[in-house]
Amino acid sequence: MELLLLFWGPLVATLALTLLIGRLTKGRLQGLILLPLGFLAVPLAESVYEWLQGDFFWELGVLLWAMIGGAILLGWLVGWRLCRRKERAVKREVKLYNVLLPIWILYFFPQVWIITLPGNLLIDCAVLLITLAVLKHTQKKEVLKKLWWKFWLLGFLADFVGAVFLFGFWYLSLLPDPVGSWVDSIISQAFLNPFRTLPGFLYTLAGVVIAGVCIYFFDERAMKSCTLLDGRQRHIVALTMAIVTAPWTFLIPLYW
Repeated sequence: MELLLLFWGPLVATLALTLLIGRLTKGRLQGLILLPLGFLAVPLAESVYEWLQGDFFWELGVLLWAMIGGAILLGWLVGWRLCRRKERAVKREVKLYNVLLPIWILYFFPQVWIITLPGNLLIDCAVLLITLAVLKHTQKKEVLKKLWWKFWLLGFLADFVGAVFLFGFWYLSLLPDPVGSWVDSIISQAFLNPFRTLPGFLYTLAGVVIAGVCIYFFDERAMKSCTLLDGRQRHIVALTMAIVTAPWTFLIPLYW
């Protein structure tokens, strides 16, 4: 229950403030509608603080603050789109991608985590054990006990970062033409099927790559306290986790 409040509270508050600013300005002083994004400074600062402190459960703290930041970003974007929709003339055309949301958008909804978190745990543990077996490590169980929960949480955080990137690029579709219409055309195709166009594929793949890079550096940092692995083994484990457990599900088409 508390987790849902941590997500929906900032989302609803940011959405309400954005709609209020849009209603008061009514197209004037449009820059003011960016003010709710200032709330992002709080989760960003707290995430950096947790990272620098490096306490025992710092990974969990960063994940929670990232979730709050994602909720703020989602609430603002929904509010802005609603404001823009009111400012525009009513159009008869209804775009399909406004109804069908891409797979990666599910990372912003804690209800879906009930399914994704256990799945990520199984995959992360399996990849770690297989990698240690290939390296012929003699203390696989001990390493797994030390790292499983760190890899699990940090892997989910990295996927979340990739989803935030894709979400932020989505925001560029709100810019004036020709940039807005160009981004809009890329995203509309990528939402349905990333393989339909090269720009849509590269856009979605960028989110996967960013998440993979985050997995590598997050896991490298998490393994610094593990004395059971040397530098070469840490590099191989982190690289394998980054490649294999990157969120390739982002590329799953909704429509062929």
